[in-house]
Amino acid sequence: MNAETAPGAAAATLAPAAPHAWTGPLWAVLAALVWAGVLIVLARLVGTITPATLACVRFAFAALVLGVWLAFRGQLPQMKALTRRQCALLALAALGLAANYVLSVMALGHLTPAEASVLTQMNGTALLTCGVLLLRERVSRAQAIGLVVFAGGMSLFLGPRLFGSAFDARFLTGAALTAAGAVTWAAYAVVQRLILGRLSSLQVLWLVCCGAALALWPFSSASGFERLHAGGWVALALSCASTVVAYGAFALALKHWTLTGTTTVTASTPVLTWLLSWAAAAAGVAGVAVAQVGAVGMVGALLVTAGGIIVSLGQAPAQAPRSAA
Repeated sequence: MNAETAPGAAAATLAPAAPHAWTGPLWAVLAALVWAGVLIVLARLVGTITPATLACVRFAFAALVLGVWLAFRGQLPQMKALTRRQCALLALAALGLAANYVLSVMALGHLTPAEASVLTQMNGTALLTCGVLLLRERVSRAQAIGLVVFAGGMSLFLGPRLFGSAFDARFLTGAALTAAGAVTWAAYAVVQRLILGRLSSLQVLWLVCCGAALALWPFSSASGFERLHAGGWVALALSCASTVVAYGAFALALKHWTLTGTTTVTASTPVLTWLLSWAAAAAGVAGVAVAQVGAVGMVGALLVTAGGIIVSLGQAPAQAPRSAA
C-alpha cells in the first residue's frame, strides 16, 4: 500500500512558487491521506470481493477517468507510433502492476492495514535494488544510511512476530505476500522508467491501467457484489477513486512544492495509516482492526518509516510512481 513517487519529479526541486504557501503541502497531505486510507478501505472489502475482481474494477475506473482526461486534452497515445519492444514493455508493466494490486489485497487478508502500510515500505527498497542491479544506478550515502535504518527497523518490527515466542503464521503469510508484491511493483516501476520519454507519464499510466484491467478480466467474478451493503459500496467507490485522486494530488504537490517536502510528507504514510486505524476503531467503524504490537514493534515501525523517508530523499530526481495500492 505503501511508500514510492510519481513521474515528473525531475523538475520538482525547482518548482515555481505557489500562489499560496500552503497549496503544495495541502496537496501532499491529501495524497498521503488517500494512500493511508485506501488500505483501511480495501480491508473492508477483503472476503467479499475477490482480489482479482477488486483490482480489475479499480484499474477499469482509473483507465476510464484518465482516458476521458487525455481525450479531452487531445493527448491519447498513438499506438502505431510505438515499437514492438515498447509494446512488450507496456505489457510487462501492466502485468507487474496488476500482480502488485492483487497481492496487496491478498496480504490484507492476513494483516491489519497498519501492519500492511509498514511492510509496503519494502517497495522502495526493492526498487532501489532493481535500479542498482538492472539499471546500474549508484547508491548515494543518504540512501545507504536509509537502508541501514530501514533494515534495523524492519528487523525490530518482524522479529518478535516471526522468530520470537509470539510467532504468528498468519502474519508470516501476509509479510510474504507483501514482499512478493514489492518485487512485482519494482519490476513495473523499472519497466515504466524504460518507457518514459516516448510517452508522457499520464499516457503510460493510462495504457498500463487498460492493460492491467484486461489482464485481470478473465479472473474476475461478478459474485460478491450482491453482498455489498451501503458501506461496502462506499468503500468500493473510494478504493476506485484513490488511484486517480492520489496521483493527481501528488502531481499538484510537486507542481507547487519542492520534491523534498512532498516526499517527506508522502513517505510518512505508515504513521497516518496507524492514526486513521485508531481513529476509525475509536469511532466504531466496523471491520477496522488495529494492529497489536509491543513497544519494540512500534519502534521498528517508526524506524522503517524514517528509513523510507531517508531513502526517498536521497534518490536521484527521476523516480518511479508510488505503489498504486
